[in-house]
Amino acid sequence: MAKPLKVQIIERAKELIQDESRWCRGYLAVDADGISADPTGSEAVRRCALGALLAAAYQLTNSREKSCELATNALRPLWKQQGCARQRLSRPCCNPGIIR
Repeated sequence: MAKPLKVQIIERAKELIQDESRWCRGYLAVDADGISADPTGSEAVRRCALGALLAAAYQLTNSREKSCELATNALRPLWKQQGCARQRLSRPCCNPGIIR
């Protein structure tokens, strides 16, 4: 039986940042020079957790629009556990003009 897409995204994202040398803070992703990069792009070599979820969702769907929605939805159980169920993510990943 195939795993749910949400589980596949989380597992793939974990693989992307399992090695600490592939983590970053303050940006969704950075390239080899430490410059902000598109987390779904091949130039990204380090990602934050959300950047890894975006990349994983994009790799599984090949859709930027769907990947943003799926990545943010994958975070929802964490938000609920932390008492943040009412907060909404502004979705900077969905606005192509804002990649940080």
